[in-house]
Amino acid sequence: MNQSALQQQLNAHHQAFANEIVNLSETDFSYATPGKWTAGQQLEHILRSVAPVKWAFSLPKFLLRLFFCKATRPSKNYDELVNKYQRALEFAAFRQQRALIAA
Repeated sequence: MNQSALQQQLNAHHQAFANEIVNLSETDFSYATPGKWTAGQQLEHILRSVAPVKWAFSLPKFLLRLFFCKATRPSKNYDELVNKYQRALEFAAFRQQRALIAA
């Protein structure tokens, strides 16, 4: 996927999410299932995570390579990335449980 297509997809998905958030009542906006984020917390997370991506897209490629170097491994596909993220979440939950037991 090229940069332009990625930007278009990000914009489309964020706009769809924003449309959902705008249509929520105050109660729904603040509601959270136990252990899950509220819609407001999800919105804040997205806003905080998009800012550095937006900044990176505005830089020339040579600056990105200067700041972050060139990758030394092939990129992960979506399924591999999701799997890695879920394993990291499981590990974080495990460490949190161990910390609670030790306390």
